[in-house]
Amino acid sequence: THVAGSLSNVSGYADNVESGVDAVFDEPFGVAVDISTPGMSSRRLFVADTKNHVIRSIDLSHPLHSVKLLVGTPATGGHADSSDPLSAVLTSPYHLAASTTHLYWTEPTTFVVRSFSLSSSIVATVGGTPFVEGSSDGTGSSSGSGTLFDPRGISLRTEDGTVLYVTDSSRHRLRSIDTATKEVKTITGTSWRNASDSSEFEHQLYNPGFYDNID
Repeated sequence: THVAGSLSNVSGYADNVESGVDAVFDEPFGVAVDISTPGMSSRRLFVADTKNHVIRSIDLSHPLHSVKLLVGTPATGGHADSSDPLSAVLTSPYHLAASTTHLYWTEPTTFVVRSFSLSSSIVATVGGTPFVEGSSDGTGSSSGSGTLFDPRGISLRTEDGTVLYVTDSSRHRLRSIDTATKEVKTITGTSWRNASDSSEFEHQLYNPGFYDNID
C-alpha cells in the first residue's frame, strides 16, 4: 500500500498536505511508529526525511494519510537544539526509534543521537558531541562528553527509552546511551575491522548496521 510520497518518483520537499501522495520527500530513510497512544488507528508514522534534514509525521488515522513537518528546518543542515521543534536544526537524520515518551534518531554526519519529547516538543542531544568524532566513553553535559563516530542503527532496550543501543558503524562498535545521564558506553567491538567472538571488549565487529527494538 502506498502511504505517502510522490507517485512520479520526484524528490524535493512538499509538506502539510492532506493527502500523503501529494507530499514530496528527499531520500527518506528511517521510520518508527508512534506508540504513545493506544490503537493503531490513532497512531502516527515518523519518517526521517534524510536529505531534507527533517523528521516528518504521517497521520495513519487520516483517510488520505496527511503529512506534516514534525522536527527540523527544511533544507537547512546543522545542529541546534530547541524547545520549538520547527526551529531545531538537524543534519541528515538517519535511523529512528520511538518510546512511549520520546522519538530518538541518529545523525551520522554530526556524530550525535538526538531526541524529541512527545509531550513537551523539546529537541535535545542525548549522546555524542556535535561535530566531534571519536570513540570516547563518558557522561555528558547538555551536549555530551562521550563521542561517537558514525552512529547509524538505534534501538530501545525497553519501551520507556531509558537506555538506547547504537551501532557506531565505522568504529565497528556497539554503544549504549543512558538517556537520563547522557552516559555513552562501549558494549562491545573495537576499532579494528573484523568479525570474531571473544570476551567483553575484545569482540570484533565489522560495520554493524541496524537494530530492531529489544523487548
